[in-house]
Amino acid sequence: MRLLALTGILALFACGSSGPGYRVSTLSSGKQVKVINVTKMFFSKGDTALILDYQTDIPFTDKAALNKEVDDIWSAFKNDVEKANVKSGVIRANEAPKGTFIQTKNQFGFVFTRAEDGSWSRK
Repeated sequence: MRLLALTGILALFACGSSGPGYRVSTLSSGKQVKVINVTKMFFSKGDTALILDYQTDIPFTDKAALNKEVDDIWSAFKNDVEKANVKSGVIRANEAPKGTFIQTKNQFGFVFTRAEDGSWSRK
C-alpha cells in the first residue's frame, strides 16, 4: 500500500516490535503506543483523511489522560497527515478487546482538521 511507503509512517512503526494485532511504536516523548493500523479514508464530498487506530490502556473515563496521550500521538502523526496531503487526521483510541470467543471493544475518535492558513485544530 502506498501509505506504508511514506517515510513518516515507517518512522512511526520502525521503533517497535510486533504484538498481537498491533505494533508497538515509541514516540519522541518515550511513550510507547500500540498502533493497530493507519489507513486513508475517502469521503463522498471528495475530502480525504488519514486515520490512525491504536490500543490504549487508559480508561475512557480518564478524559484528561486520554487527551494528553492523543496530543502526544498527534505531534508525531501530524507529519504523516501533512505528507499524505489530506485535510483531516483522525486518531482513534481503542480499548483492549474483551472476551474470548466473541470480542468487544470500545473506540473513541479525535478529529484534527487543517484550516486554510495551514494550522491544525481538534474538533
